[in-house]
Amino acid sequence: MILRELREQKRISQQALGELFEVSAQTINNWECGKAEPDFEALMGLALFFGVSVDTLIGFDVKGNAADIADVSYELLEAKLSQKGIKILDGTITDNSVEV
Repeated sequence: MILRELREQKRISQQALGELFEVSAQTINNWECGKAEPDFEALMGLALFFGVSVDTLIGFDVKGNAADIADVSYELLEAKLSQKGIKILDGTITDNSVEV
């Protein structure tokens, strides 16, 4: 998480950021060090406060991870179709349940 960088750019202390989000400075430190993660509500608030997306806060790069996302999506589709007796072979969908 790039929280520390964003906080330092705004020149705000862990204590002050903690007060804004009603958590302790130690909690902010834990978020920054990866020992704990903010809940969804805190992530949304942090994103709004720093003017970045939640994706940016958690270090998720859609463009950089596009190939991984495509692979996972294909695997999920293949597994779902397989449950229904449908297979994908060389890009062609075959339905094993249909008699020829």
